[in-house]
Amino acid sequence: MPSAVVKTKTKKEFRDLLALSCDLCRNGRPRSGQSAERRIWGRATANTETGCWEYQGNRNKAGYGTLHFEGKSVLASRLGWEILFGPIDRGLLVCHTCDNPCCVNPQHWFLGTHQQNREDAVQKGRAKNPSFLGTKNPAAKLTEGKVREARRVFALGDTTISGLAARYGVKRESMRDAIRGKNWRWL
Repeated sequence: MPSAVVKTKTKKEFRDLLALSCDLCRNGRPRSGQSAERRIWGRATANTETGCWEYQGNRNKAGYGTLHFEGKSVLASRLGWEILFGPIDRGLLVCHTCDNPCCVNPQHWFLGTHQQNREDAVQKGRAKNPSFLGTKNPAAKLTEGKVREARRVFALGDTTISGLAARYGVKRESMRDAIRGKNWRWL
């Protein structure tokens, strides 16, 4: 975590961080209307139990704060990171130690790759267990052999996805995903 971030416990400290972030705005570019800093942290409420600063503006389907900036929709945490610490390298995410997607408290952020974020989620029990893939999943109706056979038969053009789904006793969508490699990717 960059040393510019100071732990905040009071509303005054929160306001001080907001003032600091306003001083660190993007290269002194002229802005119209409210600054991005105020649009992020000015729309946050502090959760005293978790220490999260929960963004109260728009959120996407996954619960992450979003706002329009320079003509496009951006994640509040990502824009906040760039305001405070500079550009984010391609392929990196702003991850949350608190696992609260609407949190805009910089103390709860760290940069990581998709893989690191996934490993963090699995370690904390927030993601599907990777050891339950394929036939290791007790609810699996297909096997590796059946998926390989279904892909081979479909590639020959001898049947439809619906026909294969009926043959193997699964939903059409499950068979479609298996054939296209959305599921059973490792085969």
